Amino acid sequence: MDDNNMPNTQTNSMEELCKQALEKAKASRGQTPDMRFDAGKRLANEAKAFLAQIQAAVGADDPQYRQVAEGFAEEILQCGIDYVNGTDDDSAASKAMPLVEYAREIAQTRFTEERCDDNIGVIRQMQVEKPPMTLKEVDGQLRQCLIDATAQPDEVEYAKQTLDEALPMLAKIKEATAEDNIYYLSMSTKVVDSVLGTIVDDVNERLLHTDTKEGLARIKHTIMVSMGLFRELDVMAMLPEYKAGRYSENRNRLASVFNQIMNNTDEGGKIRFRWEYHLLGWAIVIAIFLIIKFACK
Repeated sequence: MDDNNMPNTQTNSMEELCKQALEKAKASRGQTPDMRFDAGKRLANEAKAFLAQIQAAVGADDPQYRQVAEGFAEEILQCGIDYVNGTDDDSAASKAMPLVEYAREIAQTRFTEERCDDNIGVIRQMQVEKPPMTLKEVDGQLRQCLIDATAQPDEVEYAKQTLDEALPMLAKIKEATAEDNIYYLSMSTKVVDSVLGTIVDDVNERLLHTDTKEGLARIKHTIMVSMGLFRELDVMAMLPEYKAGRYSENRNRLASVFNQIMNNTDEGGKIRFRWEYHLLGWAIVIAIFLIIKFACK
């Protein structure tokens, strides 16, 4: 047996324990902000122990370690986001920051790293962006809308539903504050990020199934709905650093993917180019933004 590899029995056991920890945390999605915070804190503690064992056995550059770390990072980050979005606790920023910073520390893909960086920036601004007393009700409604979105399937139809529900609330906030108000910009950015995240997840999942007519039809439908969503997102208010960074970069990458798919199918409905993947993550092709290459035949 190679000393550099974790024994199969130990590998299988560790993978199962990690999956169980992740599923337990994900089961708290859509529940109260405090429950999400507790789930994230518990998962972070478990992740530290699991990752230390895996790293000792196979090293931090091993695909197994990177997959496990990325899965933990995504869910710990989401727990922190859900807590901040849903709570009125004045200490929310200081409580959530360690979760988001730890997620950033163990993140393995640029996509998750950027999302962590964006949310660290948003959390740091929370002390100066509290809603006016007159907007407490609509603020609570909008935060609940974002919480509800995390419990929905990662499909663009649900992203559209979230956006349609959130836009009237954002209009009320804008009317009561100003277009350049930090609180308004922050809440609008949260909505954009929720919709963008769902688009990315849905597209990545559909890309796995373009080898059938049904799969190709579905990815094209997803693209059409996403293009409609982007027409609305493009004109929404956002924090400048978010719009110039994560939003624009992922918007452009998705546009390139959309163009390749819509313009490279033959009469039989098959894609005329091949995909080269490096699968990194639990169930989705997060690496689409990093290493997907299109090679025309």
